[in-house]
Amino acid sequence: MNANIEGNQEKLKRLLGIYAKHKGLTIELLLKNGETVVMHPNRRIEPNAVVDLAPRGKERRIFFEEINRADIYTW
Repeated sequence: MNANIEGNQEKLKRLLGIYAKHKGLTIELLLKNGETVVMHPNRRIEPNAVVDLAPRGKERRIFFEEINRADIYTW
């Protein structure tokens, strides 16, 4: 893997780890396949993925390699 890309993924992991804890923030992920995912307030960070915990126990795991960009909003 390219060192620059690897460094950016580490930076993304660190930033999402900080902001995922704050339920008042909206996190929108733009994936490499063009899909946009708006994460629910219940979310957690794992070593290789971010887990979106939707209502009724549904869980979606998005691997860091799939993420192109993350936008963070507050209202």
